Amino acid sequence: MARAGAGFVYFEPYGGLANRIRVLASFAALARSLKEPVGFHWIHGPGKQVGAPFEDLFEPIDGVPHIEERWQAVDQVLDLRSRNPLRRWRRQVRNRALGVDLMVRDWDAPGVRVDRALQRLGRLSPEARVLVHTCYSFGNYRPHLQDLRPVSGIQERLDLLARRYGFGPDSVGVHVRRTDNELARRHSPLSAFQEAMEQELRLKPDTWFFLCTDEPELEGVMEERFPGRVVVLEKDHSRENASGMEAAMIDLYLLARTRKVLGSYSSSFSQIASEIGGIPLDVIEDGAAPSVTKP
Repeated sequence: MARAGAGFVYFEPYGGLANRIRVLASFAALARSLKEPVGFHWIHGPGKQVGAPFEDLFEPIDGVPHIEERWQAVDQVLDLRSRNPLRRWRRQVRNRALGVDLMVRDWDAPGVRVDRALQRLGRLSPEARVLVHTCYSFGNYRPHLQDLRPVSGIQERLDLLARRYGFGPDSVGVHVRRTDNELARRHSPLSAFQEAMEQELRLKPDTWFFLCTDEPELEGVMEERFPGRVVVLEKDHSRENASGMEAAMIDLYLLARTRKVLGSYSSSFSQIASEIGGIPLDVIEDGAAPSVTKP
């Protein structure tokens, strides 16, 4: 089992599945350029937005080991936010006594990307121990999304479903984000998705839609609006348990096999699905033409 030690970069991705995937891909890229070993700890369980262990979802990442035992310093390091230079210095001394030479959190330097903070690695000694806690991507992470491979059981189910329904050029992914994402609810209403789907049918009458949503009531509404054109998988919508997390993996990686994604405003799930598949993302916004991101 890998452990945090001298000359080590330890990171903890947090947030939902898609946020964590982009963090992991970022560090997979970083690991190629650092002399220090890079490893991560995967937090899961009730209230953590991910209810399954890493090993239940993904194969091991080459060069980026999963650290099963959490580094205790994570809960003991002090926040460096202070306008008082002496207080910042004292806290830094305390952190170094805990074995942490550099702590990078999203909120340590507002407006400064994590990759800028990590540039400080070059000014640290080879023995430096670095702790990073983030949900953001940095650097050129997209090529390394392929470093994250679903475990064989999930991959086999993905392949089976892709063959059964014929994912490919006739399929369009539709990701309607709801529940706790207020921005998505406000800017990407159901009516705007339906208009975009009708436009897809006008352009390509053979189109069918793979619908993913965290609001089960919408599934019946869409199936009634587009009879025979909508595929919805029966699943556990919770993210608090292993069954729901496997369903999220299936949704994400099947969305990536469509020809394009009609996605929700401010949704990393929509974004990462399009990036994994190398397909366009049309962000659906009320009263505006879709914001198109090309692969």
